[in-house]
Amino acid sequence: MINLAETLYLDLNPKGIGVCVVNPGFVRTPMTDRNDFRMPALIEPGEAADEMSPGWAGRVRDPLPETLHAFS
Repeated sequence: MINLAETLYLDLNPKGIGVCVVNPGFVRTPMTDRNDFRMPALIEPGEAADEMSPGWAGRVRDPLPETLHAFS
């Protein structure tokens, strides 16, 4: 997903369209409830949403590597 997002960024940024990738780790859902392995730093959905919301509101620094900006 990260590689796809980086490619989309190069194509869409000149058009003023942002690209966002979220890698929250393990979030408790019905799907993760079925896992039978240890999930480090398992968080609740509300906690994940609270952590992601500021980024979608534009309050987080551009997370893409500086090298990508050379191509935009």
